[in-house]
Amino acid sequence: MIVPKKTLGTLFVSLLVVGTSYGQLDRQHQQQRQQQQQQQQQRMQMPQQGQAPDVDVSDAEFKKFANAFQDVQTINQESQKKMKSKIEENGMDATRFTEIQRAKQNPNQSANVSPEEKKKMSKISAELQQIQKSSEKKMRAKIKEAGLTAKRYQEIAMALRQDPEMQQKLKSMMSSEG
Repeated sequence: MIVPKKTLGTLFVSLLVVGTSYGQLDRQHQQQRQQQQQQQQQRMQMPQQGQAPDVDVSDAEFKKFANAFQDVQTINQESQKKMKSKIEENGMDATRFTEIQRAKQNPNQSANVSPEEKKKMSKISAELQQIQKSSEKKMRAKIKEAGLTAKRYQEIAMALRQDPEMQQKLKSMMSSEG
């Protein structure tokens, strides 16, 4: 199944935003990851922000979504750990990496990046992209395995972001299974 990059980017960003409400990821590392994703996919995200579509989700379909969501969260957590390890393996502190990433996005913020750090950042960024690609592939497979298309998963995830009742339903399903 080939999923348009636009759909995957939005899906991935949506997953990160939804995952925040469950406090499952190290906040600092997640912020760094979100910033990378937002920078790379900001243009793709723009047309889809705003009011969530009115999504009708049956209990059976929501159960599929919840199962896929848990798998995707697990993959995301593993990905975050791998990324943090890659940053540290390349001789850079995760906090410093995040600081430099923020400075790249904000022209009013200076990070005073040394030539050595620029070199490390370039290498790390390439390695993180590979981890991201692998994670996205695994996520797509888990979503498909759960019986949903990436597009449908994204629609439900977008609705979930703006619907407190759906959020509570997901929390309840996840806590009763875990």
